[in-house]
Amino acid sequence: MSKIAVIDVDHIFYLSLTGEKLLDENGEPIKVDGKFTYRDRTFEESCYVADSYIINILEITGATHYIGFFGGSSKARKVVYPEYKANRKDVEPLKNLYEMKMHLVDRWSFNWLSGYEHETDDYVASFVKQTPDTFIVSPDKDLLNLEGNHYNPKKNEWVFIDPFAAEKYFFGSMIIGDTSDNIPGLKGKGEAFVNKVFAEPKDFAEKVLSCYIDHFKDTDIAIEKYYEAYKSLKLVNNLDITTFAIITINNDITE
Repeated sequence: MSKIAVIDVDHIFYLSLTGEKLLDENGEPIKVDGKFTYRDRTFEESCYVADSYIINILEITGATHYIGFFGGSSKARKVVYPEYKANRKDVEPLKNLYEMKMHLVDRWSFNWLSGYEHETDDYVASFVKQTPDTFIVSPDKDLLNLEGNHYNPKKNEWVFIDPFAAEKYFFGSMIIGDTSDNIPGLKGKGEAFVNKVFAEPKDFAEKVLSCYIDHFKDTDIAIEKYYEAYKSLKLVNNLDITTFAIITINNDITE
């Protein structure tokens, strides 16, 4: 039976290209002025970290096949909400990022989504939605809360999300917002408020819209903000994935 790992590759860049923590003689991280100290990795060391990480994922999950995506674009979301991820403008690119992208394409045949208008998460979601016998590999909270099976490599744990939990998480995120993507949600409303609103399993969309109307006090503005949040947060699962190839795992790949 096939078991296809659909890998969110974006998180591997930070993991492999950031510095390595310096340790003392007891194996404890060294801090200076309360901050960890690091040693820069060579590019060869970064490649080894990335490759070892991927091999470990494939072995632990027992995958028979895999496919990976990275480097998607925010263009589609910025059409609806121009401030989407506007808080990331000053983020410095990782050293050797381009070289690592090329390495992961050459070594693992991962799909670099350069020139596409949707994000990595959208292609992961689309591939899983349209392909049987798949599971998601990602530590990303939005992907982890999609319906289906997931492997979180950072916690080394499997997670299963049923349709009810997936819908509740998504509409809850419309209230809470997402600071990392510059999506405000409803200011001052957090998880405790969401749990209160969703105390009864009724129409989540209707309840959240009512929250927006109560919050903004103007129906037209509330609907506009609701639409912006919905389109910014909702992962697309109907993209064309027919041009992307699934890789069969054999000894040559994991050696």
